[in-house]
Amino acid sequence: MKILALIVTFNPDIAQLANLIQAVYPQVAAVAVFDNASDKPVTIPSLDNLHLVRNPTNVGLASTYNQGIDLARALNATHLLIFDQDSCPASDMVAQLLEVMTCPEVLANGPVAAVGPMYQDVKGQYAPPFVALRGLRLRRIPCAEGECVEVDHLISSGSLISMEALDQVGRFQDDLFIDYVDTEWCWRARRKGFRLLGVGAAKMQHSLGEAQFVVLGRPRPLHSPFRLYYQMRNQWWMILQPGTGWRWRAMDVVRSMKIFLAFSIYAPNKKQNVLHMLRGIADAFRGRMGKLNSD
Repeated sequence: MKILALIVTFNPDIAQLANLIQAVYPQVAAVAVFDNASDKPVTIPSLDNLHLVRNPTNVGLASTYNQGIDLARALNATHLLIFDQDSCPASDMVAQLLEVMTCPEVLANGPVAAVGPMYQDVKGQYAPPFVALRGLRLRRIPCAEGECVEVDHLISSGSLISMEALDQVGRFQDDLFIDYVDTEWCWRARRKGFRLLGVGAAKMQHSLGEAQFVVLGRPRPLHSPFRLYYQMRNQWWMILQPGTGWRWRAMDVVRSMKIFLAFSIYAPNKKQNVLHMLRGIADAFRGRMGKLNSD
């Protein structure tokens, strides 16, 4: 097995990035940091099999993931491991993921496209369980230490993806830019007959949102109006796709309404939140994708 770890950065905390590299470097064959035109130059340690690629512009997460796929193929990697800049894996996370992904008993139930870890929000929120569509709701699925669970969606950060699955499922959807990039690929993988697994023994710390706000007594990740535009646009883009199942479509319409109300009523910057979310929904219906223009 040869694993390439891909770290995507944009104006990262350099100390936090160094901790991430230090944590993942011993666990994989190579590490590649792709920086999306940060305001200040990103620096990394001088180590063997540690690559730094500086994109001249911010091309978004999906395109950067695809750059990582190209590099993984050039290096003859068998797996691609994706990280956001604000994640940090446990020292045995990769081994735990790989053990499940290559287990004959697991593979006997069908091919596995990707596996992902349990993650704990660094700001103190509870470790979110994995999620799967049950009926018309996206249910949270508990996963004990020695278990793995089949899910409908894995967040991209911490996900270990088979290159064989990428060959069959295809690349990430460039036009999404950010948000729903992982959701769309996971949905496509499942339609191709692949399984997605959450691994209880694999641990990772991760940051959800820029901060938090409270909705009906519960803390929620707070996102900027800029991010809300992409969340709404890409969510509705997927809802409108003919290949999206009716149960997922119904669930996501309701979830979209809940997000809209939460950021319209309880979050700071209510007016900007509403304007960006409405523009995102409108652009989804108009088919305007890619990077958000300033006009």
